[in-house]
Amino acid sequence: MKIFFLLIFVISVYADDSASKNDTNESNQTQKLYIDHVIEGIDNVHKYVTHKVKVVSSNADEQVTDWALAIKDDNTTKSKKRVKENNASASMSDYFSNFFKDETFLNANNQSYLRVRIGPEFNMRETHKFKAAVSFNINLPHTEDSLKLFIGEEADADVNDKVPDPQAKDASVGLKYFIPEFLDGFKTDFTAGITGINPFVRARFQYPFDFYDWRLRPIQEIQYSIEDEIEEETRMYFDRRISSTEMVRILLKRESETQKEGQRYSAQLAYFNTLQYQEGFNGYIAVSGDSQYFVNHPDYVPDGYEHSGIDNYRLGMVYKEQFFREWLFYEVEPIVEWDRKYYYKENYIFKATLELWFGKI
Repeated sequence: MKIFFLLIFVISVYADDSASKNDTNESNQTQKLYIDHVIEGIDNVHKYVTHKVKVVSSNADEQVTDWALAIKDDNTTKSKKRVKENNASASMSDYFSNFFKDETFLNANNQSYLRVRIGPEFNMRETHKFKAAVSFNINLPHTEDSLKLFIGEEADADVNDKVPDPQAKDASVGLKYFIPEFLDGFKTDFTAGITGINPFVRARFQYPFDFYDWRLRPIQEIQYSIEDEIEEETRMYFDRRISSTEMVRILLKRESETQKEGQRYSAQLAYFNTLQYQEGFNGYIAVSGDSQYFVNHPDYVPDGYEHSGIDNYRLGMVYKEQFFREWLFYEVEPIVEWDRKYYYKENYIFKATLELWFGKI
């Protein structure tokens, strides 16, 4: 009899334990289904927005083509451009420019995309900020890729290559026209647009070429606007592949404008490394300064005296990685800078950015 009751007890305990496990399994299965449903919803949103980008781009392309009377017979044979083989440094330069979405990629990119960047910036000596930037690029292929409509913040070497820029640029709307190459590799484009309430026109010339194991990219820009009159800048990129995953870049820049004395110049040495697919970092050292300051310059001369020279030293690193989905990235950037306006006392800055890319990955 005792054995009978013992068996009954064991069976009841086992049944309770099985029921508890079943409840736990059902709960885990419910949570998994919910997470899968959320992920599927996020993917559907991305597909929907990407589709809308393509639709808007296609409609705008058709409309602009009609306006310009540029539609040609489908049977027209287009000339084939000669494809040049790039050296290893050129391929590596293109890869990192694409991954970090710097100005050498975005300003030359002829694909339609929507780019959203949001995140906080913590600054020890200044107020903390929360930044949000949206860029919308519409390619117009029926014009033989000669026209591009852009909306939002323009790609800028100072922002994306981490050379400090004292003036933040407002969002712009404009139309860019690419001149057909009359010299192999020489690229020219003209832009007309408006920034805030300030209309502008701009010409950009660039001639990327290979020199031994280096990829060189000289860029010259000239811009006229109602507010700032004439602004011009020269940039020179020197990219060198040092291994299958590493590259160094030297960036030299000078700029001037009508309403400012002297010239502003900057230099940067950067090291790029890709740790694995869609993951990499960029460590850099940068300096910038002016050839001439004027009395009581509000940003750079706290003592009120005329002087010239380097006003900012900066050391930083950008780490970027794709996560969760192929179109979603996060980026962290710790910075230490020594600026003249803080009497060259160290200042610590930390940026965290979430980037959403709607378009071709």
